[in-house]
Amino acid sequence: MVSLKPWYRATLKLQADSLRIGRVTSGQAFSANDGTVSYTWFSEPAETLDVAAEFVLPEGQKLLREIRGTYTALPIDLSVTSGIADVEYETRVVLRDTLALPGPASLP
Repeated sequence: MVSLKPWYRATLKLQADSLRIGRVTSGQAFSANDGTVSYTWFSEPAETLDVAAEFVLPEGQKLLREIRGTYTALPIDLSVTSGIADVEYETRVVLRDTLALPGPASLP
């Protein structure tokens, strides 16, 4: 994802389509919960985020990726007021895709 404005937070989530990702190793901080591996960057992360990781994906599974950019502003002008509550603005841009990996029969 490319953005003209800096993100407040960026998140990358990886998971298998029906089973769990296993044995994750990475030189970067990540969290692994219920078969989902997540990387999160705060405080206006860099425009390019490189992730290096090794993990086991069960045979026949597809890798689901989700990249989420969060902004503390809205993409359009909007004003909301309330006499009894605080108002916070946040915009999320989400990109999801699925990677089908070759099975053992198609590997050299």
